Amino acid sequence: MPEMLTAYLNTIGAQIRWKQARSVLLQELECHAAEQLDECLAQGLCQEEAEAETLRQLGDPVEIGQELDRLHRPKPQWGLLALTSLLALAGTILPILLPKNAAAALFFQPERMLLWAALAFAALLGGYFLNYSSLIRHSILIYLGALVTGLVLLWWSPTRNNAALYPHYAAMLFPMVYALLLIRLQGHRWRGFGAAVLAILPLCAVPLLAPRLLDVAPLLLCSALLLVLAAKRDWFGIGKKSGLACTLALLGTSAAGILWFGHKSLWSRLYQILHPNMDPLGRGYMPMTIRSALAGAKPWGTGEMTGRWSGMSFWSVVPNGGSDTFPVALIHFMGWVPFLLLYGSLCVLLLWAAIKIIRQKNSAAQMLALSVLAILGIQALLGLLLTCSFILCRASCPLLPMSAETIINMGLIGLLLSIFRQETLPYTPVSTPKPPRGHWKLVYIPANS
Repeated sequence: MPEMLTAYLNTIGAQIRWKQARSVLLQELECHAAEQLDECLAQGLCQEEAEAETLRQLGDPVEIGQELDRLHRPKPQWGLLALTSLLALAGTILPILLPKNAAAALFFQPERMLLWAALAFAALLGGYFLNYSSLIRHSILIYLGALVTGLVLLWWSPTRNNAALYPHYAAMLFPMVYALLLIRLQGHRWRGFGAAVLAILPLCAVPLLAPRLLDVAPLLLCSALLLVLAAKRDWFGIGKKSGLACTLALLGTSAAGILWFGHKSLWSRLYQILHPNMDPLGRGYMPMTIRSALAGAKPWGTGEMTGRWSGMSFWSVVPNGGSDTFPVALIHFMGWVPFLLLYGSLCVLLLWAAIKIIRQKNSAAQMLALSVLAILGIQALLGLLLTCSFILCRASCPLLPMSAETIINMGLIGLLLSIFRQETLPYTPVSTPKPPRGHWKLVYIPANS
């Protein structure tokens, strides 16, 4: 790059305050300036004349830099940050305030809850200020690292109810890891499509070895959703119809295989969910005790246990009150209204994020954000079903109560808000070919056009 053009670009860069946007914009401007210089030289101008003419055509660097600075600024997500923080604070304070027996008091120690809360807010801010494009650049290493971490946790983890505990924390991130890999495979045609399909298997292997259905089902659902979205947008470059046909055929075959080999277990599980009284001392115990607590709950204030557990303490009857069934404890001790307010706020958070994802123009960012929203949404749905005594698999509500899982969820929410915060960065649409060198409109088209 000639010295005059380098100084010109440096002047523009001095006006752009957002460092992350500055590097992208200057790179694009450099390509445009080089293309313009080549055109001037092709017209027969000497080097000095071509440089002067290029600078004249490009315009005043200060004005251009100021305009780019105005168009490309971070968009703070104050509303979503505030709502997330309020929910996290509620998940920290409410467990401390609820009446508890000795075992629950030990689990909900104030020092422990405050430590988790500090880590959770650190994870939220860390994700919020993270440059998600760096994750995309290192997606293969992240994928391999996630697998290794899951296997190490599987080997190192203690077991409870014949299932390893720690791999769950790695598996919570697997849908996001898979989305990063999908973004990296963009444009790789059939080889990329095949790699995307095969990449699901190692990720599923870790929770299957644990074994934890809670981690396998969300991963499969998120992967299917992302694959359909990628095929619909011709992500791999194999044609929209071909991609959709192959994806739907693959998903249909997988679903048929699961139903064929596991239909007896699935029907038995569904029957137990709908009729827990048929196994009151086994799988039906938790849903029956949940229904007992919900039947005696009040709109406000402490309710009572009903049925065969009438007059007994909630904590001594309902299992997992410190984790999965904490929303039931909240309903029992504080009433339906506080629970509905909290869960309604969580739904508002997820819907607000969903609207922002729909409006995303950067397809790569949209896919990554969708994976995070799917993780949180599936957790919220399974947690709500469990709270209503329909236990498909063990699941806890996001952010309620404060726990190690909440720390991971807060980091994921921070990453989600980081994507929204950086939505003004220049982007290349996936549905169109990569723009030629010096594509000026990519960086300088007005935002309201």
